[in-house]
Amino acid sequence: MKTKKFVDLMEWWNKYKYKPYEKIDMLMAGEKECDAIYLDQSITAREKEELANGLLEILIESFKYEGKAEDVIRFIKRFPIIDYYFIFIDKIKILLKERMITKEELFITGKYYANECEESEGIKLGLTLLRFADNIDALEILKIYSNHNEFIFYCIEAIKEYSMCNSIIFNIAKASNGYGKIIAVSNLEPLTEEIKEWIIEEGSLNNILEEVLLILKFNEYDYLNYFGSGRKTKNKYEIFTRNLKLLCQIEDTLREYITFEIINLYFEYYKKFDINFDNLYVMYSMLMLLYDEDNKMASELSEFEKELRDNITNKILSYNYEEIIKDEISFGSYDKKIAIDIASVFDIELKFNDFKDVLKYEPFNNYIYQYILEKEDKLDKNNLIKFACENIDFDKINYEKETIYEEEINKEYIDYRYAQDIALYLIISDMEDLAKDYIDINIKALKTRYIATRRAAFANLKNFYEYKSKEINEEIKIACSLEDDKNLKRSMERFLNNRNDEEKESRFINIEDVKVKPHSKDIFLLQTHIAGIKYRDLTIIEEKLIKGKEVFLKREKDNLYDKNSIMILADNGYLLGYIPKSENVILKNLIDYGKIIYGEITDISEDFSEIKVDLFLSYVDVIEEVSATLNMMADESIGYLN
Repeated sequence: MKTKKFVDLMEWWNKYKYKPYEKIDMLMAGEKECDAIYLDQSITAREKEELANGLLEILIESFKYEGKAEDVIRFIKRFPIIDYYFIFIDKIKILLKERMITKEELFITGKYYANECEESEGIKLGLTLLRFADNIDALEILKIYSNHNEFIFYCIEAIKEYSMCNSIIFNIAKASNGYGKIIAVSNLEPLTEEIKEWIIEEGSLNNILEEVLLILKFNEYDYLNYFGSGRKTKNKYEIFTRNLKLLCQIEDTLREYITFEIINLYFEYYKKFDINFDNLYVMYSMLMLLYDEDNKMASELSEFEKELRDNITNKILSYNYEEIIKDEISFGSYDKKIAIDIASVFDIELKFNDFKDVLKYEPFNNYIYQYILEKEDKLDKNNLIKFACENIDFDKINYEKETIYEEEINKEYIDYRYAQDIALYLIISDMEDLAKDYIDINIKALKTRYIATRRAAFANLKNFYEYKSKEINEEIKIACSLEDDKNLKRSMERFLNNRNDEEKESRFINIEDVKVKPHSKDIFLLQTHIAGIKYRDLTIIEEKLIKGKEVFLKREKDNLYDKNSIMILADNGYLLGYIPKSENVILKNLIDYGKIIYGEITDISEDFSEIKVDLFLSYVDVIEEVSATLNMMADESIGYLN
């Protein structure tokens, strides 16, 4: 007696032919088969062999004795046939050749399981056996089940044994969707121009895993032929862009499939038609390959190809993409990191206001925060900090709930559960001198669950202690009593103890006139130590006291105890101590003459009682002198060229 499932599918087939059966979950049906085919990590080859032998033994016995079908169903429910399908098929082929079973037996048994079995695994076995029936009735059953994604794999594999199989599979592929389309396309041979064109135009259109579909049948020759011959139309441009965009989403795939010829051909379309963000993203992604030294294609370009590459690049750089990029950031669907990266490549500066729309629904977007905080625009930083403080739910990320350590958070893919934690950490750690305007926020941050945020907040409060010393002192006391991280707790205790030591001094000096970046032509002068450390409260600055960190020298001409006094300052202007008296005369003369000297920390004792530094004469003043001279020579009004 035919099952209701078979009757429903038969009626559907008679009415709609290859159209997918509507009563299936397109996001789930066939997933198990796809995983088994393309991942195949479930069981070993030996286990597959044993399972195939086990099923064959029970199946052959069922040919002889009635009632044994239940044993077969029990076996395949426990050990699904997909896990050892191809080995099972090979064994049946051998049995047929040895005439140990007949096509008629396989047809009768296959038809029984396909039409009369309620169990899905039984139906799959039936379709598998119908592969060898070699008759019209069996093929009709296979077609009926082919519009159901759960069975499509078994149908297509079986149809391969019949005449005109590729044409049938093409019809299935054109109508299918979901995992069914992946299975159909993977088994489709591009034997005709019609099939090749369909693969390019529609083969990757799907509700899931479109990039997998594209990769399955991507052929460079077919692409160059299809897009390179005939007229370059806007429709072709859209198809080209859509397909290349799928490749761009997986970097390794892009490297494997994209060639210089494809990039050059796409550029022909790019300069012919209007450009949207999809086009820009594809062109940008492919061009990056041509400049990537680790990419084989880039390293093997001929001189002619390099010249052509540079011409393409110059042409692309000449376009104005500001409106396209800003619209994508505000209203587009791309990951904002992509839009930000492309904006940076084309020297397009984005402001806080450009992110207002996206921040409404992504208030803690990690890439937006990083981008704004890394810029030198204090107004933008200030706007972002205000926005974050208004939107962060401090109760949700409160310290009392738990402590989260750095290793628990993947910085590349921020879990939504930690989005607020990371957003707060980013603004707290990159406030710099703005921190003095947000002392209350830093106090709140001392009680949050992310340990890195607590450390950054503590560092800020130490730097700006002088602004609200009494309030900060009390809040750090409370935080210290609650702190469960031993290192941070110890730092807080040292800081609080030093607050009670009247001999300890803390002072910040403006160092904008002496702060320089190291240069390869800087001249090493000498190694020395920082004098007067014991009188300084280094707990305020201890996180900056690491080997390799720069320190800066500045004269203190009004020092009552030493007329040659030279201060040694951290990169935020905190006074660490002085150049020893025995070594400051020559250094004082250099500085008074206009030279800039800076240092680099080379050694630090565990208790910060001794810090050694290497001193360098900066090359920056030489550069400035040469620049000034050239500027004067270029100014004819001064008379140097007359």
